[in-house]
Amino acid sequence: MFQSTPPDLSAGLPLFRVGVAVVLRESSQSGTPPFVLVGRRRSDVHLPDLWEFPGGKLEPGESAEAGALRELQEETEVEAVVRYRLRDELYHYVDRSVQITFVLCDYRAGVPATAATCAVRWVGLASLQVYRFPDASVPVIDQLQQLEGVGPKRGSMEPEEDRS
Repeated sequence: MFQSTPPDLSAGLPLFRVGVAVVLRESSQSGTPPFVLVGRRRSDVHLPDLWEFPGGKLEPGESAEAGALRELQEETEVEAVVRYRLRDELYHYVDRSVQITFVLCDYRAGVPATAATCAVRWVGLASLQVYRFPDASVPVIDQLQQLEGVGPKRGSMEPEEDRS
């Protein structure tokens, strides 16, 4: 089911299909919630300087799952396997509409690189909500927090800069 802003906002806007990989990596400490991979958008792109889950536009005929894994590999050099579709969102911006499929994935290999972002890091689910994400990602963050039952109030502080 797609969540959407009012349809009158989307009239005449281009529609982009996007696959997004929400990649979880288990903690090495027993009983600690997993980490999730996030990247910070460059300042010269749509929605500059916000944090995001890796992903991007789907190729014609490409499934959301395949596209999310392809974009993950291209953007971060990380490999993962799909667990399941987490959520679908239809989001309307001023200049475009985006049909986003968020895919929950399990980390398999690779050291995160910044091929498409200015920073990339593993973030504990307990602190995920302090990062500023695009509005379309907010329901996914809330869903992850509900699954784990952890996390401070969203936007309560700005994260430290990435040191990698």
